[in-house]
Amino acid sequence: MLVKDEKKLAIVNLGLRELTEDDLLEISETVHSFIHTTLEKRVAPATVKNYEIIVDVNYNTGKELIINAELLLTRPQRQKAEEEVIQKILEETFANLDQWLKENFSQ
Repeated sequence: MLVKDEKKLAIVNLGLRELTEDDLLEISETVHSFIHTTLEKRVAPATVKNYEIIVDVNYNTGKELIINAELLLTRPQRQKAEEEVIQKILEETFANLDQWLKENFSQ
């Protein structure tokens, strides 16, 4: 289930197999990679002053996986509003992530 906030998205996923610490590390790295790749695909590097990707993965053994991701993006004033760009990047990232989780970690 995808949960939206203004500048962050969170995914709460039930029905996955029991995850190990290595799985959680792989998931965290994959989320970061998806966001980075989507950012590069959607926004020209010359139009980005600075960015930071924050990923937080919480797992209640056997119950739920909660992934929070935030993209902090600074662009020149003449460019499209950061909030709109961030929202689109996170939505695309989490759509890809949901599919990836199902393919790799379903029971």
